Amino acid sequence: MVGDVYALRTALVSLRPDSETFSSAERQHEWLTLFSNVSNAVDSLLATLQRDEQKLGSRSEKLYQNCRPLWSRLNAVRLFVQHITVPCQDAAFDQAAFQLFTALSEDADFCSKKTMEEVIGFLKKCASQQREVWRLSQTCRLCKNDLKKPVELPCQHRFCHNCLKRKLSQSTSAGECPVC
Repeated sequence: MVGDVYALRTALVSLRPDSETFSSAERQHEWLTLFSNVSNAVDSLLATLQRDEQKLGSRSEKLYQNCRPLWSRLNAVRLFVQHITVPCQDAAFDQAAFQLFTALSEDADFCSKKTMEEVIGFLKKCASQQREVWRLSQTCRLCKNDLKKPVELPCQHRFCHNCLKRKLSQSTSAGECPVC
């Protein structure tokens, strides 16, 4: 039993994200793959330990009790990465999964109001940031108004067709992005 508890703790610690874990699409994919590789074993160990919890010594029981909320936190981050984030869309947003992990307390209990309020607050903050990113992506970088007949350059800057046409006709360096 003691070996199971330590195996569980080792598996969970290997999944703990740091500030670099979600810094690129490749790193996100690596983390999700690792998560997928250990999730069945973790679920099985948790079920076994829950069934035999009364057989654990005090030290093993304490370690086991710390593993359950950590697994919940890691699952919340996995769901966020799989279903919410868009890798490398925005440098600040790439770190959102790590911020979610750190925002949830060590003893996060997803049945408690406090934990759910933390998650809701975090998601509202992310939604607000994404709305601002989206709003800016719908604004001409030249006239600062809503895009009319949008044109997106290879650098991903967006302009109104007429604004870009006018700016390029005035420019001495033809074909270059007016912002870059």
